[in-house]
Amino acid sequence: MGRWTLCAAAVLTVLVTGCSQTLEGGDIEREVAAEVDDQQGVEVEVSCPDDIEAKDGGTFTCTATDPEGTEWDVNVVQQDAEGNVEWTMDVLDLNAVEDELAPDVSAEVGTDVTIECPEVLVSSAQGSTLDCQASDSEGEGVIRITTSDDEGNVEWELNP
Repeated sequence: MGRWTLCAAAVLTVLVTGCSQTLEGGDIEREVAAEVDDQQGVEVEVSCPDDIEAKDGGTFTCTATDPEGTEWDVNVVQQDAEGNVEWTMDVLDLNAVEDELAPDVSAEVGTDVTIECPEVLVSSAQGSTLDCQASDSEGEGVIRITTSDDEGNVEWELNP
């Protein structure tokens, strides 16, 4: 299995104030929140530092808070001084997990299986678990997904 971590690229507004250029933190907050919602179906609130100096290779951390109040680090790297950034969160991309595991589970049980995970954020750290629904033409079961290492690789176990 590969690593599933949310990541995206964005262009932030660069403000020129005096002699220095700064990034507008509100832009990355909106971008991250929208992307997490698109990829995971989870609405998060994102908070970034104010007045981030625009510089190639600069880094900063924002915080995403999910509906249950759990906080997640959003690691942001500036790709240049023009406002282009990439960001990552160490959470499993559950849509990718569903898509990747369905053929493996189907092959093991000998019929087409659909996997649906809840709309939550799950850490990619080793030992994190999540129960998802697995269904086929005969009925439903639970598939337990467990991260097997800190790289976000997963193992699964089907419980009818």
